[in-house]
Amino acid sequence: MKYARLSSRAGSLAAWLCLGMMSLGPVSVAPSGAIAAPSADLPRAIAQLGPSPDSRLPRPLVNRVRRALAERTGAAPGQFRIVDAQPQRWNDACLGLAQPEEICLQVLVDGWVITLSDGEQQWIYHTNREGQLLRLAEANTAPKLPGAIAEAVQQQFANWVMVPVDQIRVVEAQPREWQNSCLELQRPTERCAGRTVNGWRVTVAARGQTWSYRTDETGETVRIEPQTDAQNLPKNVTRAILSDLTQRQPTLTETDLKVVAVEPQSWDGCLGLAKEDEPCNAVLFAGWRVTLEDARQQWTYHTTRDGSIVKLAGTTPQ
Repeated sequence: MKYARLSSRAGSLAAWLCLGMMSLGPVSVAPSGAIAAPSADLPRAIAQLGPSPDSRLPRPLVNRVRRALAERTGAAPGQFRIVDAQPQRWNDACLGLAQPEEICLQVLVDGWVITLSDGEQQWIYHTNREGQLLRLAEANTAPKLPGAIAEAVQQQFANWVMVPVDQIRVVEAQPREWQNSCLELQRPTERCAGRTVNGWRVTVAARGQTWSYRTDETGETVRIEPQTDAQNLPKNVTRAILSDLTQRQPTLTETDLKVVAVEPQSWDGCLGLAKEDEPCNAVLFAGWRVTLEDARQQWTYHTTRDGSIVKLAGTTPQ
């Protein structure tokens, strides 16, 4: 197997990541293993991406993807044309394409979803920004995700991100065995049956965001995995929550607090926190469930999408 040559900067970063991976145990990393740090330039890249993705992509990235596909198929690199390229922010070093039992370093990686074609067939690659790290998506899609489960996940995400369902891309799907009826996503005060539930972990993407969902084997139960940082949380939502919490707890400062879970949600008019006999508008709208913590306690908030309304849902001692 051939490996792309890394720049000194990328090599230093890869060495740093290897130290982190050693603490996790054996980790499988795609060729070259260089991982791009999160970049503030991603929105600019999204805005610049036009109808000619090949001309918009970094030339080293184009060359690396074509060479990788040429080595896989035995065809000449020039035979492959890039027909689509979308900026993407991955949530792990496996670019959303972990193999079964593979441990992936949890780090944000700016990159791309790139579709290539030879005129008859298409291939989809996940890459980091410059292409030192790349993976073929189709290599990890077997067994095939049932259509009903794909539709259930796509519909839920489409309702929240407010785009047509056909714009939601499934970028990864893996069969899983969950250890309880809550799909191992139990919330405080929630009771879960301790039984094995066959299902799927499905990662979808749209509008530059990537989220993972857990389902049962029919798609009747669908739950989103919380993200463990505020990367996708709008700043005005974060500010509104911090303002409310520091008013409730004057001894707290923003530096004392850390966001530990962020989930997109669809709320009723009471943000899912109706009091007894309180009438609530049944029309669902997009919002967030956000959990923060300090050294002693956790606070969970329900908010509107823009943070214009925030409600404290509960507290949990650490």
